[in-house]
Amino acid sequence: TLINILNAQNENQYVNEQLIDAFYSREMEKYKILLSEGVLLSKLGLLNPVVQTMLEQDPDYVPLSVDTLPLEHDFDKDGVADESDVSVNSLAGDAVTDLGVSQKYDSSYIYRQIASPAKTQEQVVEANGSLKETPLQLNVSTRFNFDAFVAGSLQPSKTLNEKMMRDLVKQARSYSTKTPLHITVSSNEYDNEAQNYALSLQLCLVSATGL
Repeated sequence: TLINILNAQNENQYVNEQLIDAFYSREMEKYKILLSEGVLLSKLGLLNPVVQTMLEQDPDYVPLSVDTLPLEHDFDKDGVADESDVSVNSLAGDAVTDLGVSQKYDSSYIYRQIASPAKTQEQVVEANGSLKETPLQLNVSTRFNFDAFVAGSLQPSKTLNEKMMRDLVKQARSYSTKTPLHITVSSNEYDNEAQNYALSLQLCLVSATGL
């Protein structure tokens, strides 16, 4: 019947697919064996017997193609080879160190005082101002770090507890509707780790009451 014929065709197709899978599996195993053999022979400094036979039969054997393009060892032409050049795109004529880095960027550059320090109003939030909201990614936590670097400035006080921290939390609340919110308080007021931990925990509790 027609159904039996179709079933036979399906079985034949299935067997052919299995045969093809077996063929490619065999070829893959042969490749793995040859690769392992090549690795071992190269480690031992030996030649594959087949390669040795080819060389004996054709002593003039040459590669299929030859790359004639010159190899560039100094991309930015600063006199430092690329393999040891930290900055491979130095400006033309720029004086560089042995590592290929511009001599203008030595260690003293890190500690050099800024010629024109930022104005105070550029460093703080203005009176009655608020934090500037920036676009947020969904499901990405927003973190607020409250850091104080002046000794004694982080001590619990009415101004700090009821104004500064509350204002910070109030301004940050708008973020909590869009993304998880984390507020971290760090303290280094004391030499004792336990006291610093207790102070940070107290200020975190103040923040939590604002939420």
